[in-house]
Amino acid sequence: MSTAQIIEKINRIRIPESIGREQLALATRDAEILADRLRSAPDRMQALVEALLNDDREPALRLLSDLDLTEEDVRKEGGGLFWLIVLAVVLYSTDAY
Repeated sequence: MSTAQIIEKINRIRIPESIGREQLALATRDAEILADRLRSAPDRMQALVEALLNDDREPALRLLSDLDLTEEDVRKEGGGLFWLIVLAVVLYSTDAY
């Protein structure tokens, strides 16, 4: 998947009308999980980002699995990446950028 395709996919995310405390708690947990991976495996996280930016799908999927960052893995740890993505999209779409 190219970077343009990723952006297109993000643009198709249906932003909910509101977000509740439960969704905020999930987004918080998502951020904690990602921060943990960034601290504990910075080289692999860097490789993941590079693979995604270079459209290297297979290495990216392998790294996601190795880092326990699939949606299923994140849910097992009390998160659910969807809400962190929603928050990121909302923040990105504001005039702050």
